[in-house]
Parts: sequence; C-alpha cells; structure tokens
Amino acid sequence: VTLRESRYLYDPLGRRIGKRVWKSRRERGSLSGEEYIYLNKTPEVTWYGWDGDRLTTTETDTQRIQTIYLPGTFTPLVRIETETSELLKAVRRTLAEKFQQEANVTFPPELVVLVDSLEAELQRGELSEASRAWLAQCGLTPEQIQNQIEPEYIPERKIHLYHCDHRGLPLALVNAEGKADWSAEYDAWGNVLSENNPHNLKQLIRLPGQQYDEETGLYYNRHRYYDPSQGRYITQDPIGLEGGWNSYSYVKNNPVNWIDPLGLAHTSGKWKDCGKGCRIRIDGDAVDDGRHLHWECKNGSGVMGEFGGQSHGDDYSSAPNSIKKCARKYGFEPEQSKLTCKDSETSATEAVVATGATIGMGYIIYRVIRMIPSLAPPLWPTIPVNVVTP
Repeated sequence: VTLRESRYLYDPLGRRIGKRVWKSRRERGSLSGEEYIYLNKTPEVTWYGWDGDRLTTTETDTQRIQTIYLPGTFTPLVRIETETSELLKAVRRTLAEKFQQEANVTFPPELVVLVDSLEAELQRGELSEASRAWLAQCGLTPEQIQNQIEPEYIPERKIHLYHCDHRGLPLALVNAEGKADWSAEYDAWGNVLSENNPHNLKQLIRLPGQQYDEETGLYYNRHRYYDPSQGRYITQDPIGLEGGWNSYSYVKNNPVNWIDPLGLAHTSGKWKDCGKGCRIRIDGDAVDDGRHLHWECKNGSGVMGEFGGQSHGDDYSSAPNSIKKCARKYGFEPEQSKLTCKDSETSATEAVVATGATIGMGYIIYRVIRMIPSLAPPLWPTIPVNVVTP
C-alpha cells in the first residue's frame, strides 16, 4: 500500500527547487465498513530559493521562511517567518497598473515606463526637472499624483535568532524576548537525540549545508544526500577520487572538526599553476578555519582564509596580487567584500483616498493619456477619444 508519494524538482545546477508530496488518508467504506487508504489528490507543495549554494528561502502554501547566514559561511544567523496571508496583503498595484485598471485601458509601453519612473521618483522624494515639466504639460501637480500611489503594506513577520554549535549546527531558535521557541540535541553525526518544539516550528537545517527531508529521513546536502543514521552519504562523491578513496564517507569520519556544506569533500585540493613560478592549493572546510588557500611563489609562501579570514595565523595581506587574481580565477575570494549599505526605513503610510478630492482619478488618467502624442505621436490614433471623461 502506498502511504506517501514524493516528487522532487531540480534546476540545471542540481539545486533542489521544489517538492510535491501526496500524503495518504484513511476512509471507511459506507457499505462494507472496511478501512481503505488513499493518496490525496492535491499534493503539498514546497518551493526553495537559493543564493548561490546556500538555501535561503523555503515557501509553502501557508508560510515563507527566509534564512540569513553569517557572510561567507553556511552558519545560519536569522530566521524570518511570514504567513502567506500577510504576503498577499503586501501585494500592491503600481501607479501605471492602477490607472489602466480603473480606466479600463492599455497604456503603450513607453507610457508605462514613464509612469513607473515617475512613481519611483515620488517615492524617493527626488522628482526630476524632466518629470516636473511633463506633469506641468499634463496640467497636473506632483501632489495630485502622489495622492494616487497606493500605500505599501509591511507584512507582520516573526523573527528568530539561531544559536549554533562550533560547526554551525542549530541548537536553538531564540525569539525577540530572548526565550527559546525551539531547541534540540544532536550526536556528532547530526542525529536528533531530543527536540523541544512547543510551538511546532519546522526547523529543518542540520549540519552546515544540510536540510532535513521529512519524506526520506535523509539530509539534502546540495550535491547529494546524507544519511545521519549511517554517518555517510548514500551516493558517491561527484568529484570522484578527488574526494578520497572512500566516495561515500562524510568528512573522513571526523564530523566534530570538519564540515562539508556542498556534499563534495573536505580533503586537500590539487595544486593549481598560476604562472611566473607561483601556484595555489584550495583546501576544504575545517570548523576553525573554513575553506582556505595555500600559496607558493619563488620569493615566499603563505596561507589565507576566504573573504578576508585568517588560516594558520596568516591572511591575504602578504600575498602578491597575482596570487589573489589566480585565487579568484578558481572561485576563491581572498578579500572581504566591500559592501555599502544605505540605511533606509520603509513605513506603511496612510492611504490618501481620492474620493472627495479636488482632482478625481478619472481626470488624472485623462490628462496623462492626452499627453501620449508628445511621447509617441504614431500611437495617438490607437487611443479612443472618449476613453476617459474629465
């Protein structure tokens, strides 16, 4: 008897992006009284979003869970939960969409681009002279258009902070009041020994790069699946013998000191020639150092961690530019990313209802449409003369 059916969807890079699960239900026959087991006709659907090799979003019909990681690692820091009902409230029409729907017309693409640009400028509070001139030609003021912009709804979210062990394995989810809403204990291989989950939270992250798959009991580990009960992978290492002689082993049977976020290998890499007497070797993830790089040139050698980190007490500062360039060629970033963040606060503003205002919606749309000849004269004959009455 089939009790459950699961189907998985992967993108061209091999990342799992979707899952459909048909669960079973029990029904008792009205005449015979016997119990029958059926699969539900409607599956439970889960979608996954990725940032490179890191799983950042899990979305079902009822909830979206987003994860923020420690930069350059697979250690989760913040969990953001948003109910689907809240996401639906956040859907808003653009100014161009609102004009077209309420006037029952279709704007030419040029006009849509112009109105979208105008809306973006008004929201930033930086209206360009060209936009001011265009509004003046329409006989409108910035305030009249501003009043027609639909307010942005900020959905309610639940935020938890991850408390992890030295490897990045989540041990607890802490709420805004500092209380643990979920906690668990594991053995060295990632098996759950005990779990405290009074709020029925779905915390599926396990060892770095792994996600618990409820249907199989396995941990999805990016390039393959890991079985914690055996402490090994169930499929061979995709990189072959570069991962070692045992193509099923997990971090050479040393999960306390090593991690394998990609499901590939933790062993030392091969030396890569960088030219001019220099070469590099990229080693896998260790708990203390993470991924690191060894370099050698005629005039010196050294070690560096990724993203500006240290390894073996050394960093990228002593490495020549040719080594840094060679490292990037092979997918290793030696320096810390220079991110510039602009502080911005977005608050839900009160909606300004056009009803009863001195200028009505119909008149604004009428004035905008009548300016189409100045944008694209050939399109003017396609606009009905009486599409909107002032």
